[in-house]
Amino acid sequence: AGFCSPQALDLRRIFRHLSRVVLNQEQALARMERALSGTGRFRSVALLGPPGVGKTLTANALRHCFPWPGNAHSYSWRTRVPDEARKFRLVRQFADGLSNCGVNLLIIDNLETCDHGLVPIYNRLILEREGDLNRNQTVLVVYVFNLESDLYWEQFELLQELPAETTIVNFRFFNHDDLLDCLASELKREQRILSKEQESLVLEEATKNVQVSGCKSLRLLILQNGVKP
Repeated sequence: AGFCSPQALDLRRIFRHLSRVVLNQEQALARMERALSGTGRFRSVALLGPPGVGKTLTANALRHCFPWPGNAHSYSWRTRVPDEARKFRLVRQFADGLSNCGVNLLIIDNLETCDHGLVPIYNRLILEREGDLNRNQTVLVVYVFNLESDLYWEQFELLQELPAETTIVNFRFFNHDDLLDCLASELKREQRILSKEQESLVLEEATKNVQVSGCKSLRLLILQNGVKP
């Protein structure tokens, strides 16, 4: 396959890499890979889960590995803008600037449950673009939704109403064992070491918030307590 052929997108290789970067979400990654490996010109997934369990990490790592960097765009929906309409204009520009070479990747991150109405509108915007050129464009759209831990299942139910062309990928909650894996990974990445006592303290602190922030709190705790070897 030539450089501009959509077949040059080796998702199997990319997801092998993602499984090394994103901890303990094998089922979610497998489902996401299946959904994005379809043959349609438009493929879309919504990553749902509590904070700190690897959703944004997955989307960013996918973007980082993308063979056509100029075709990969990411936008955080929580960006403060003077008026909400401007946000939509910004993500609309992605749809207007799609490339005919290779595959396009659009990521809309930091969505909350109340933003679910964006998904059908944005899907339609891409599916119903005018002109012959657009028929040759392949577009992958990744929506990332943060669900609140205490309202999780109500919000999860609500998001089942997302349009059928968007596959829902559920990232599971983390527990104490997952924190241990995250801790080992973060220590390696930050090149820090903790004494046994510090490790217990860090884990105790992180466990208090694991349902609310997953592994997110670990990095700061490591930087505060860890030392360089």
